[in-house]
Amino acid sequence: DKIEKIERTSGVGYDFYVPGSDSFIGNGFVNHNTIFLNSILLSLLYKNGPETLRLILVDPKRVEFPVYQDLPHLLAPVIYNATLTCNALKWLIGEMERRFDVLAEAKARDISGFNEIAQKSQDGKEEYLTHMPYIVLIIDELADLMAAKGREIEAGVVRLAQMARAVGIHLIVATQR
Repeated sequence: DKIEKIERTSGVGYDFYVPGSDSFIGNGFVNHNTIFLNSILLSLLYKNGPETLRLILVDPKRVEFPVYQDLPHLLAPVIYNATLTCNALKWLIGEMERRFDVLAEAKARDISGFNEIAQKSQDGKEEYLTHMPYIVLIIDELADLMAAKGREIEAGVVRLAQMARAVGIHLIVATQR
């Protein structure tokens, strides 16, 4: 009921747009998800340096993200198993809560407002605040992780999807099932 529009694409699969949401990519065709994930990842890397964008990449099938292993943007090496994914989700939830505290202390409504305040503080007008980078978690093949650690993965993803956008943490999740 939250989906604003659904457009059929090239006779196979569907594109969904949910206003104000993070991204969920799903259809029955591997190449579509893979092409999209690589396209968005390259676009993000092209437009942002490691000081403004940090990444966590999860690839349970070990086929899509190994080429990105040496990126300076990575907060951790590419994650290949469910246990490490759960740990990353727990860390992200802790980071989200820490960022909410930092924003509240700086009296900023969201990350862009905080970064404006931080920029002014670097000009010497206020107490020095450091720029807060955006964090993007990209999960390829969510279904594989759900089969291994469903409840923990779901709880982490849902919690982040509900609250993390304001503090600059975003999710891109892909699955075939």
